[in-house]
Amino acid sequence: VEVNTSASREQIEAALTEAGFPPKAA
Repeated sequence: VEVNTSASREQIEAALTEAGFPPKAA
């Protein structure tokens, strides 16, 4: 899932981190 919005991307990374996944930095 590619999101151009930095805010949304931050939320996605936070959600992944909370779920136990490494943050995806494209």
